Amino acid sequence: MASREEKLATFADPSIVSSHSLNIIEGWIDSQQRLQAQRGKISFHNLPRFLDGTSSPIVPQTHSSRRRFRIISFPRLENGRLKLGFPQPTYHQIRQSWCLHDLTLEAFLNNNGILSSLETQDTTCILMKVAASRSTGFDTVSISHHRAANLTNVLYYSLENEDGVFDALLQHPERCLQPSFFAAVLYRCHQQRIERFRVILDDEIVGVERGSKFGGPGRLFGHRYRHEEPVVEMQGDSMTKKLSYVQTELAVLGHLARSSLEMGGWLVEMARQEREGGLDTDASAVTEEKGEKELGMRMSENVRKTLDEAEYVRRRAATVVSQIQAVNDRVQSQTTFLLNSSLHNQTDYTAAIALETKKDSSAMKAIAALTIVFLPGTFVATVFSMNIFDWSGGEGAEPRMSKYIYVYWIVTIPLTLLVMFAWWVWLRRDLGRFRNVRSLSDLRTMEKNV
Repeated sequence: MASREEKLATFADPSIVSSHSLNIIEGWIDSQQRLQAQRGKISFHNLPRFLDGTSSPIVPQTHSSRRRFRIISFPRLENGRLKLGFPQPTYHQIRQSWCLHDLTLEAFLNNNGILSSLETQDTTCILMKVAASRSTGFDTVSISHHRAANLTNVLYYSLENEDGVFDALLQHPERCLQPSFFAAVLYRCHQQRIERFRVILDDEIVGVERGSKFGGPGRLFGHRYRHEEPVVEMQGDSMTKKLSYVQTELAVLGHLARSSLEMGGWLVEMARQEREGGLDTDASAVTEEKGEKELGMRMSENVRKTLDEAEYVRRRAATVVSQIQAVNDRVQSQTTFLLNSSLHNQTDYTAAIALETKKDSSAMKAIAALTIVFLPGTFVATVFSMNIFDWSGGEGAEPRMSKYIYVYWIVTIPLTLLVMFAWWVWLRRDLGRFRNVRSLSDLRTMEKNV
């Protein structure tokens, strides 16, 4: 009967997966009692025989009973939280043949991150899923160690840096005899990606600080970032958008870092239990052959190394959490500065508009006053009321202009000039009050003094 997770999951189409080959690693004891480890590939059609141990592209058939670990990695073929990179029958075959953790499929579909171990009479199972993110990946590993056969089976899924994980395993094949080492390698690679992600965000905020010319570590003491610090010209809108992007990524990174720190604590506790004998290692299954005796004696040293490295990476994770908080504070500082600058600019624009409006209002008042006072009086009184033209001539006589017309011009022109001069003096005095107005507060002070 299909489980709840199987009903939710979207398994890969066998026709699509069949064209892919899968990366594998196998470790075995050779005829000289030495541990060998080698990387290879296997086609999807040969996968069933590889899973049940009847065929291998790496281990000679004569040494098939002396396998110590088998690793297979399935890639993430499609994006989507519920989409898997293998068909449903393949998953059932892997889980049954390798006795994987019952919660393996649930971990594949989970985005929150988990590290769990399950101890039974015959096997030790470890399940690890990093906190998922498009920026750092969706790495998952399911480990099953069979004590009687002294064999560890490892299923990696959706590795962001498969080559990095495989190279780390091949550098220390003797440590692959310890089941928790496979989880420790994945944890370290994931933490390295988190740190690179943090560096990228730090570089982005440094660019914003250069563009805004505000803030920046060491500025208070006159230090520069580099010997040749470039001048960055950025617009306020572009800086605000970049800060919003950084803020979003910081929220994701903060969750990843805190989850990684918590997962590091779980991994350290697991390795400590192995060192103290809480998890039964393969020492009881080691034969009396000289080579495997030596490997068994080195198990305790390998467990100690894994514990030390897990504790080291966990402390690095704690440092990253603190660094992320510092970057977040710098983002908040830049955001506050840009918002305040924007508000200040808007205030200046408002003051400038008010100032120009005030000037226009004064000018319009003067023009209106001149129009009201002089235009009606000049037009009506001068043209129609004054005796310039003689309209009472006899019948057939033409209108005659008075010989005293010059008196009109003698009076009108000086009077017009005098009034225009007075208007100019008044307008200049009124507009002169705005010369020292540079802000809204200056405008309010001037209005109070009027």
